[in-house]
Amino acid sequence: MRKVRVFVPLWCCVCLVVPSFSRATDTLSVQQAVRWARESHPHVSAASAIVSSSRGEFWSAISPPPSTVGVEYEGVPRGQSRENYSERRVGVSQGFEFPLKYLWRGFRGYREVERAGAESQAIVLDLESSVRLEYVATWVAEQRLRLLEESAALAATYAQQSQRREELGEIAPLEARRAQVEALQVQRELERERRSHDANLARLGRLIGKDLRGVALVIASENSMMDTLTIPTVADTARNPELNGLKAGLRAAGHGLTLASLSWLPDMEIGYFRQRVPADADPEFWGLEVGFSLPVWFWLGGRGDLQTAKAQKKAAAASLQARRLEISSQWDTQRQEYFSALEQVQIFNAEILPLARESYDLARRSFTLGEASYLEVLDAQRSLLQAQLEHLESVTELQNSRIILDRLAGRSLATDETR
Repeated sequence: MRKVRVFVPLWCCVCLVVPSFSRATDTLSVQQAVRWARESHPHVSAASAIVSSSRGEFWSAISPPPSTVGVEYEGVPRGQSRENYSERRVGVSQGFEFPLKYLWRGFRGYREVERAGAESQAIVLDLESSVRLEYVATWVAEQRLRLLEESAALAATYAQQSQRREELGEIAPLEARRAQVEALQVQRELERERRSHDANLARLGRLIGKDLRGVALVIASENSMMDTLTIPTVADTARNPELNGLKAGLRAAGHGLTLASLSWLPDMEIGYFRQRVPADADPEFWGLEVGFSLPVWFWLGGRGDLQTAKAQKKAAAASLQARRLEISSQWDTQRQEYFSALEQVQIFNAEILPLARESYDLARRSFTLGEASYLEVLDAQRSLLQAQLEHLESVTELQNSRIILDRLAGRSLATDETR
């Protein structure tokens, strides 16, 4: 009776666990998870603010300086009021840079907006990659949980059968005790995996702003992934936001160099005024004023601006080249890891998993017929479970490599029509 009390609660626990997993009727695709994250995560708002700020700076850069309005009273005798003036002047003046300066400043500002757009895209793609990686981790935890639930149920069943066969004298007590220990160990692993799955699900839910309890996840098969993966050359990284941002920065630096070379051109100021001289026969008249700046110190300040602009353009070109080499290296590495993981997954599906299942089925039938011991069944079951878990690790490597490749290529599940 003491032995019965050990296994009946364990079997009940397992029976209660399995329906809880199968109740997850709602499914969540990774594309939907990415869309929800892009709708609710604060990083998306921050990325949008970066572009908006850059556009504001563009308009500020091409705006002329403020106009000046002035009123002058001249010839007011000491100790008398302002109305006793002998001459009054009311005027407005506006300063302008040489028109070419506005043009090239606008070009540079436009490239800065492009760079801000690339930075914004990088933030959103980083968020998308985080969602996809967490989605894969949660899906893997979900599959591990399912495997351990099945293993726990089988271990409990074998423990009960071994107990009965021990009572009938068909097996040794050592074999029955081993079955009990195995059932307890698998149950402990199941509880640990359940907590890990819940933590993964909570993290994914926080990323996308949704409560995901009772929701099942779906991962594309390796065959469908292979159909949509077209990575013949590193040229696919042309949409990489970091590269595009550096390219825009290089163009902006080029426009800045042109702008610095235009500093020798004079600026101008135009003024309009109305003047009143009460002592004259025709006391009111108006006039225009036009003035030009003389860049006599161009050989100092202008030469310094040119030197700075040339250095900035050179640094921007070097940064672009260094980043291009880095991305090219990352692309080649991840591409190799992707196909290596794909090969491993295919080997598991075609060879390892079928053989492991066949070995387990043979051991289980032999145990039922009394031709094999539970230890042989246990060894076959453990081998199958280990193969299934290693298969999940290969799938994880495959999915993660694909996510990194998509990030390097600037691909998005939310915007690419090929997905």
